[in-house]
Amino acid sequence: MIAVVLAGGKGSRLKEKTKAIPKPMVEVAGKPLLEHSLSWLKREGVEEAWITLNYLPEVVQQHFGEGEGKYPRLHYYVEPQARGSAGALYDIRSSLNETVLVVYGDVYMEVDLKRLLSFHKVKQAEATLVLHPNDHPHDSDLVETDAKDRILDFHAKPRAHGQWLPNLVNAGLYLIEPELCRHIPNEGSPDFGRDLFPDWVNRFKMYGYNTPEYMKDMGTPDRLEKVEKDVLAGLPVKKRLSERKVAVFLDRDGVVNDDTEFISTPEQMQVYPFASEAIKQLNKSGMLAILATNQSVVARNLTTMQGLQKIHHRMETDLGRDGAYLDAIYFCPHHPDKGFPEENPEFKTECNCRKPKPGMLLEAAGRFNIDLQASFMVGDNERDLQAGAAAGCTTIGVETGKGLKDGQTQPDLFFPNLLDAVRFLTSNPWEKALQDIDSALAKRPSDSLGLVRIGGNTGSGKTTLCTWLARHLRLQGKKVLVVRLDDWIVPRKKRKPGEDNFEHTFRLHRLAGDLNDILQGKPVMVPGYARHPGQKAKALEYQRHNEEIVLVEGVPALHDSLDVLPWTCSIGLKESKEALEKRVHALYTWKGYLEEERQALWKKREAKEYREIAALVPKADFVYTRP
Repeated sequence: MIAVVLAGGKGSRLKEKTKAIPKPMVEVAGKPLLEHSLSWLKREGVEEAWITLNYLPEVVQQHFGEGEGKYPRLHYYVEPQARGSAGALYDIRSSLNETVLVVYGDVYMEVDLKRLLSFHKVKQAEATLVLHPNDHPHDSDLVETDAKDRILDFHAKPRAHGQWLPNLVNAGLYLIEPELCRHIPNEGSPDFGRDLFPDWVNRFKMYGYNTPEYMKDMGTPDRLEKVEKDVLAGLPVKKRLSERKVAVFLDRDGVVNDDTEFISTPEQMQVYPFASEAIKQLNKSGMLAILATNQSVVARNLTTMQGLQKIHHRMETDLGRDGAYLDAIYFCPHHPDKGFPEENPEFKTECNCRKPKPGMLLEAAGRFNIDLQASFMVGDNERDLQAGAAAGCTTIGVETGKGLKDGQTQPDLFFPNLLDAVRFLTSNPWEKALQDIDSALAKRPSDSLGLVRIGGNTGSGKTTLCTWLARHLRLQGKKVLVVRLDDWIVPRKKRKPGEDNFEHTFRLHRLAGDLNDILQGKPVMVPGYARHPGQKAKALEYQRHNEEIVLVEGVPALHDSLDVLPWTCSIGLKESKEALEKRVHALYTWKGYLEEERQALWKKREAKEYREIAALVPKADFVYTRP
């Protein structure tokens, strides 16, 4: 593989910065962009590179020389006059006898070239274009591909308004077999994106390599500032595919867009107002935003595969308009139930991709080097949670869409909507608590059990902190058992008169004994908990096996009756009366309670239970307020 770096640009939009230097010599984080690019090529094993020049060529030649061992072995070609992005390759074609890597000199890139070259060879491509979604698709050249990554069409800017197109942007990085250089016109100013690729797409085997790795144009002052901030924050390195990734997998209907049941046309796709901001925050965080959605509308013959793509193009267009993008879209078009006269029999089949199976998540993990244990699955449906759990992800439920109002599977975390979930994931809200608990666990004898209890009132953040702490410890390689005291709750219909209080509801008379049995490795059966009246509780068996840390969370976790256990430390979560009342009303609104019922419940519990639990919190080893 030989590289050709196109570095002849003037950079007129950068004004003062390019009066005395060519555009690729503009500094990013203290070094010329071209220096970043050549260092990247060297790290990726590229041994030889051509640099094509036009504007102030001597500045580049004097700075880099022949590479001096720091960069690939360098050759220069100075165009007598600028001939577009492709003209210089025709002029030096006789020196290009192996696969050519074309690099745009005004784009900051950090891409795994071994993966790219492998894709090119597996596809037996004559040209491979590196593609990626970005936050400004409206003023970018967009590329359309089929399900096998073959390029179908190019949509150059400027474009007419109202078009729904995929957010796949030509990133300015290509692999081209050398014989294609002979098909570049020998006159005029041929441009790859404007002239050659639209012509070549029907003549040669052209494929699109879609990657979430870092590739950003720095051709305007605003974009240059953005790239510099990203570089200083280490974002390009974090986004390399050789680095393990954290992904947030998103269900579609009811999470990203309004669930109107079997969306079959682009016009029915209505992205939630908050979804763009949520996904934009994920884009900025370095976590991958990946859609994983069951779309049986194809199997039901309500639309075609091409029709489903158009629906997703509408979604991508709407997100892109707001500066947000999905790193990848996975969908399952299948459905197992057969025998309906209107069905599409090709897609009526058992498969490995339809949730609750984790096939889409596993496929994405292989493609993007995703650490599933560190990743998340966000959904409004039980199948989403089951797929996420099967893949090893932390599961997040949301109240939008179906709102998890039926089924038996409980999420690890629960938020009103996608934006609230993302704000939590990107803010690291429990950093101090994690440090404190790490310190407390480190002080215990090496052969002793780490036993942590987390208590507080309804809605104070117990479950959220416990889940975050468990994830934190597991990512350290520790084995953790989480015991949720809600699973001891007596179902409302089985409570006797006079027993509708937290002592009876949580079975406090047996709780200490049950927890002790669990710690001793004995199995304990509990009724399980249904958060919503429409859900069905699922009986559970708790038993400690070889876990070195046990986290116990729930309303009565700090109760005096549990002091008989060998706790390592305790955590109390406090909440103001106003915040507690607000959260209680929000929770029971989601549960379907009427206003009068919510008010009556609040008055009853605030008079005794909430006050008693609040009084226990200050006695804990660590006390925090929910962020």
